Amino acid sequence: MVEAGEGADGGARAPAPRAWQAGACLAVAAAVFLAYYPALDNYFLEIDDALHLASARDGAYASPHFRPLHHLLFLGLYRLCGTHPAPYYAASLALHLCCALLLLRLVRLLTGECLAALIGALAFAVFYAPHEAVLWISANTTLLVAVFVLACVTSHVLHLQTGRLRHFCASLVFMAGAMCSKEECVVLALFLPAVEAAWGGWRSLWRKASLLRYGAFALLAAAYLAVAFRPELWQEAGGVARYELGADLFPRLARSLGWLFWLRPFHEGAATAPCALPAGVALAVCALLAARRMGAHGRLLLVGLAVALGGFLPLLPGPFEIVAKRYAYVSSIGAALMVAAVLAWLLQRVRARFGRGALLIAFLAWLALQMVAIHAVEGWRFERSCARFRGLMESTRAEVVGPAGGQGGVVVSPIIWNVQDYLSGLYVILDLPRSVVSIEAVPWPDRFTERLLPGNDLDLAACRVFACRGDGLLRRLTAAKDAPVDWWNQQARDREKLGQGRTIALVRFLAGAR
Repeated sequence: MVEAGEGADGGARAPAPRAWQAGACLAVAAAVFLAYYPALDNYFLEIDDALHLASARDGAYASPHFRPLHHLLFLGLYRLCGTHPAPYYAASLALHLCCALLLLRLVRLLTGECLAALIGALAFAVFYAPHEAVLWISANTTLLVAVFVLACVTSHVLHLQTGRLRHFCASLVFMAGAMCSKEECVVLALFLPAVEAAWGGWRSLWRKASLLRYGAFALLAAAYLAVAFRPELWQEAGGVARYELGADLFPRLARSLGWLFWLRPFHEGAATAPCALPAGVALAVCALLAARRMGAHGRLLLVGLAVALGGFLPLLPGPFEIVAKRYAYVSSIGAALMVAAVLAWLLQRVRARFGRGALLIAFLAWLALQMVAIHAVEGWRFERSCARFRGLMESTRAEVVGPAGGQGGVVVSPIIWNVQDYLSGLYVILDLPRSVVSIEAVPWPDRFTERLLPGNDLDLAACRVFACRGDGLLRRLTAAKDAPVDWWNQQARDREKLGQGRTIALVRFLAGAR
């Protein structure tokens, strides 16, 4: 462990000048803003956002998981901002910035190098892999757990360096916060000892003081496992609840590691990485071999590799083949540590100004490429989806529950992954009572055609019927009952593509719904 006042090379380490600290923080903040500012203009996403808003309005958490701090975060944002989306995105950007600044502090503590710390923070700030956690409001629980994880490790390092009890107590508090945020907190079981062992050696973990520290951590972890992993919390989770250890875990770890560094799609439908498995294996082997020659930077590289792999473990033994998107946020901390270790070591080894300048220019170009990729996926995936949900909400207000809302109506298969999100949006955004809207998924074609027969309750000729266009806007059908069979087939196929079965979803509005 780098002692207080000591640099990574064993020499004296002067405290970082305040001007450098301020400049580094501003640089990291600018990187976060430049990477994610387009999200501030987005509407709510059509998946889960409305569900969490409705749960905040009702005061009940929408997820079966043990994540009380996530519920409190949504509750506070809803009380302060209502249904204005910009503050929710601003909160996500702020949490991501907190993570990057904590990483800046942590790398500075571990290596004693200002440049390595800045490289790691900038790499994490614009890293493409976990973009979904920042661009999707409902995924801010991942940002929340990462803040507490980094705060816990930073306090732990400060305790190891100074021996002060208050830093140890702070690490326990932050560990509890991580446990109340999301299941990825289990990465602390690897992150905390990896940091201590990398600098103090594995024998340092068996000292009496270390055993007492980790005993306290273990007691807190046992209490968390007893609360968060109760069977009744997971019985409704389907495949996500399956957690099986087997030999296939190792190739999936390697594949996810290779996928973590793969700069993915600039456009919709881009091909996946065809060689993620060999790339992940090569990356892990090279890191293990290079670490022996890199001194203190090698230790940082090993910690980064451990955190990158450890971040996958809460999910990989389940149904996932590759951990990506928001699930890779914690692992991206390890990736940023690896980038910082390698580049800082190279800059230290290369003496020529031209060589150092070329390395820095290459790093800045890599950062710019990450930003371009984030902007691309924000446009074709998130902005488009948010615009579709906004169109669905606004056209429902105008066409169904507007001036003619007293007549009621039926919306056929709104283009949305989960129709319950539509219902929650009607409740929390349009302020419609739940009692005036009902949702029914009718199997196609047999059950649906039976309901159209005279004498049954599905009389589309007697009510206003609306279909959902690709942009989310509604249009009224003039003769819904006589619509071509191919049209109804397409509605059922669209629902099937969304994973909702071959059904026709009918959203009914009672007369007088306003």
